[in-house]
Amino acid sequence: MMSFLGSTTEALNIDWDQERASHLLLNDRWPQSVREGLTKWTQQVRQEWPGLIWLATSGTTGRSGYRLVGLSRQALLSSALAVNRHLQVLQSDHWFCPLPLFHVGGLAILARSFQAGLAAPAIWNEAWDPQEFCLALGDSRATLASLVPTQVYDLVSKGLKAPSVLRALVVGGGALSPFLYQRARELNWPLLPSYGMTECSSQVATALLSSLDRPAQDFAEDLPELRRLEHIQWATDVGSQVLRIKSPSLLTAVIEVDLRNPGAFAYDPKQEGWFQTEDIVSLEGENSLRFIGRVGETLKVSGELVNLHFLNSRLQEMIMERDPSRIQSLVVVARACPRRGHNMILLAEKDVPLQWVEDLRQTYDQSVFPYERMTAVEWVDKIPRNSMGKVQWGR
Repeated sequence: MMSFLGSTTEALNIDWDQERASHLLLNDRWPQSVREGLTKWTQQVRQEWPGLIWLATSGTTGRSGYRLVGLSRQALLSSALAVNRHLQVLQSDHWFCPLPLFHVGGLAILARSFQAGLAAPAIWNEAWDPQEFCLALGDSRATLASLVPTQVYDLVSKGLKAPSVLRALVVGGGALSPFLYQRARELNWPLLPSYGMTECSSQVATALLSSLDRPAQDFAEDLPELRRLEHIQWATDVGSQVLRIKSPSLLTAVIEVDLRNPGAFAYDPKQEGWFQTEDIVSLEGENSLRFIGRVGETLKVSGELVNLHFLNSRLQEMIMERDPSRIQSLVVVARACPRRGHNMILLAEKDVPLQWVEDLRQTYDQSVFPYERMTAVEWVDKIPRNSMGKVQWGR
């Protein structure tokens, strides 16, 4: 049985030239009982699929159900090569890694540095604090880094500017609104929006470096186009627009684990080399992608199609204009309704003032179609989110 180490130590121990060693990288903040259970109950299955690096996906749901993705070193390094080429990485570059190494965004930075023969990335393993992050990033003299939108919100809300040496900041792990993109660019953050997934070892499509040569005002209505990376083949199902991907960077296997009735089983979800995602996209030409939403986020209200991803992006823009510190305290969700199909509900954390919420709701309702308006506000102690700031719908 492998020794139980923290995810940072375990990830830093990865030998990228060693094909047979396996690693299990779990969120260090999960309860000890969960981490021990996942280690124990997946041990035999992991032995049957040797040489893989196992990560939990953001799709992990429920209180006892977990989904682990197994990536080979070859898959991670294939992705690293494509990303390094897309970012035109040179020997003078240096990565800064503020993302956890149990997340593919952090692990991929280790792979990119190794693949390009760069010095080891600067690992920032502290609790997230935007001001401390800026100080550490500046001190590192790093030229490349990655963040998730939640962290960009924090930088913008405090008016923090980017170090002059930073030439590209890849933003993935969630939706980035044009409004936030503009504000960040005005503070000299060289944002490159991206679309990726754990199952494909990180990035699938990313904005071009040349997008940084254009003023942020050019993207008032939409983000820079996301360009397909060289290792990706893609297609969408006719009618549904659900994305399928083929790539040498795809996962090898998935482990499904139930800790309530302990058991685990593994399988390869690809069919003839293609992986079916749960993402709805628009493929624009052969090389560009626009993310629309996830399966389950697009639903019917009174016979009209509603996109929760779009509604939450609209809500986030309004929160940014009023009080960016509350960006993670409210979210639009859908509740089943026999008459209308679904109702739009505003979830708000209890520490947000009632009048502030009511004013926000009124402005929101005036900006959307009648069937997209909120029918109620529900108050919760805390909106459950994962380490990347994504809402954990099933928890």
